[in-house]
Amino acid sequence: MKSPAIYHIVLLENTTLLVKRETEDWRDLNAEFGDLKASLGPWTFEDACEWMVEEWGSRALSNPWLSAFPSSTATIISV
Repeated sequence: MKSPAIYHIVLLENTTLLVKRETEDWRDLNAEFGDLKASLGPWTFEDACEWMVEEWGSRALSNPWLSAFPSSTATIISV
């Protein structure tokens, strides 16, 4: 059985990503993203969305790809 997805907010030099992985280890993200400034998580999708709303307001959820992300095969989206 496949593990449930784990979500991380990844803060890079010039963008913020929502990353879906099966790992909880931030070191994996650090190795993947050379310009990583910080990562937040591991979180559920709902918790990651809650953080985005707290930081950026309700407009954070206006990204049309966001609601489809949990069931998508994509593993990274820019938020």
